[in-house]
Amino acid sequence: MAEAYGGQRAIELVQELEPDLLLMDVEMEGMSGLEATRVIRQNFPQLTVVLMSVHDDRGYRRLAQEPGAVGFISKTDSRRRPWRWL
Repeated sequence: MAEAYGGQRAIELVQELEPDLLLMDVEMEGMSGLEATRVIRQNFPQLTVVLMSVHDDRGYRRLAQEPGAVGFISKTDSRRRPWRWL
């Protein structure tokens, strides 16, 4: 397990660690989680990426789909299942 505070560092860690699952925040320092997900999915198409955000609306869920994420988690949703498959 590893943690990155920016999109570029997330890309580096994926290259180094080759994980099976990546939980990525939409908003990150420098390169956004959306941009980083796009780069990661181009280079590691088998990697499962789930994006998360404090924003829970259809627009953000739609944005999460564009770079290739398979799911979206709301950090603020208090219901039992705050994640959504895209």
